Amino acid sequence: MRNELIQFVGQIPPVTRCICLIMVLICLVQRLSILPRYFTDFQWSLYGVAFKLQIWRLFTCFLILPPNDAMKACFDLYTVYTRSLHLELVHFNRSIDYLFYICFNFALILVLAEICHIEYGIFTNAFIGSMLYTWTLDNSNVKVMFYGLFPILGKYLSLVHLFMSFLFDDTRGYTRFSITVIGFCAGYVYSCLDTRTYGPLYGYLRGKGPEYGVRGSGRFRAPTWFARLILGLGRLVGLSRRKLPVTAGATAGTRVSGASHGRAGGRGAKTTFVGKGHRLGTKAD
Repeated sequence: MRNELIQFVGQIPPVTRCICLIMVLICLVQRLSILPRYFTDFQWSLYGVAFKLQIWRLFTCFLILPPNDAMKACFDLYTVYTRSLHLELVHFNRSIDYLFYICFNFALILVLAEICHIEYGIFTNAFIGSMLYTWTLDNSNVKVMFYGLFPILGKYLSLVHLFMSFLFDDTRGYTRFSITVIGFCAGYVYSCLDTRTYGPLYGYLRGKGPEYGVRGSGRFRAPTWFARLILGLGRLVGLSRRKLPVTAGATAGTRVSGASHGRAGGRGAKTTFVGKGHRLGTKAD
């Protein structure tokens, strides 16, 4: 059982594995009261966080599960795992590009929240919203189960998620719903940069067709300086002797779906030598 669990965790792509493990670790730390709950959320403002040198809050505030709501924590963790797994393996196919996407969205969400004067310390809903939007671009016609309750098409999943976030928002001034909307806005802005368009909403209003703002992605990926920065940080934490996987499929093995093969099959496909079929001891022609 232990070996199977280790093998399962080892097959998860590196970025998705790191995100899920950090979310579980933060939840355990808060549940066991090892650290105060405000230690990981987003306090003060961007200036306050930078001034106090508590840089970890810029990342951990997106990875907080509700410790007192087990059902929602399980749903959020499952959503993050499944959507993140698809994005890393299929949509981006390169872990470094997916990591750049996450960092870009994190930064944009924090800036938008600062501009909108939203005072809330947890941005997990914004992170989920950005991932859901990007996921729907690849799975608009795929039928999925919304939290295992009822089937819907992928293109309506974002709208249903927004509606449920609005319906069950118990914060003052619908703060949690506003954060979710900001997450979708961040995902929309990234897709505009990645496709060099104004996005599918603009295409729908202008009658550009269903492919506008959806197809032609891959134009806004990790720059060279970002890849070098991540490699340098990896060396600092002792990963210099290991070969970091260039693609997410390097760690996922056979778990890559058929869509991933169809998208990346022509990039790094290897061919093996095929013999002539002579038996041992026979004379070749």
